[in-house]
Amino acid sequence: MDKEIVTPQSLMDDAGTYYTNLVGSGAWKLESGKHAQIIALTTQLSELKMELQSIAKNASDKSKSTGQEKSSSSAKNYGNFEQWRLTKVNNGAEFNMVEKDGKKYFWCDNHQYPGCETSGMYVFHKPTEHDAWKARKDELNKKRGKKSSGTTPAPAASSAASVSSKPTSTASTNASKLSLAKSLQEALMTTAGLTKH
Repeated sequence: MDKEIVTPQSLMDDAGTYYTNLVGSGAWKLESGKHAQIIALTTQLSELKMELQSIAKNASDKSKSTGQEKSSSSAKNYGNFEQWRLTKVNNGAEFNMVEKDGKKYFWCDNHQYPGCETSGMYVFHKPTEHDAWKARKDELNKKRGKKSSGTTPAPAASSAASVSSKPTSTASTNASKLSLAKSLQEALMTTAGLTKH
C-alpha cells in the first residue's frame, strides 16, 4: 500500500507544471464556448441589474426624504422657497428694494405665493415692469408647451441650488441608464465577439 499522500500544495504544483508545459508546447488554447459566454453575460447582467436597483432605491429614498421634509415644514416655511422674500421691508428705497447676495429684489404686490395669505413678494422686476415680465414669461412657457402662468413666479428665481437638485437626480438616473446600456453593449461586443455594425 504505497499510496502517495496528496496535499493541496502538491496539487497546485502539479497543475502549475502542467499549465507551463502546455503553454511551452503551444498546446494551450483558451477557448470559450457559447455556454461560457452565456455565463459571463448573465453574470454581468445580474451585476448591472443590482447596480441599477441600488441607484433606483437611492433615488426613491431621496425623494421620500425630500417629501417628508416638505410635508413636515410649517406653513410659514414655504418649502425650499426663501421666506424673507415674502416679508415686505419698508426701507424707503424705490419699491422697497432689497439687495441680497449682490442681486436686487423689488416688492411687487401682483404676486402671491401659494400657501401665503398675504399678497406681494420680492422679485427681480419692478412693479411697473410686471406686465412686461408676465408677457415674456407666458411667451416662454408657450414655447416650452406649458400652461400660462398666474402671477406667481417659480421659486427657481430665488434658490437655484434647492430646485436644481431634482433635475440633477433625473440627469444622474438617465446617465446611469445610458452607462448601463453602454456596459451591456461592450459586454456583448467583447464576450460574444459581436461588432457595433
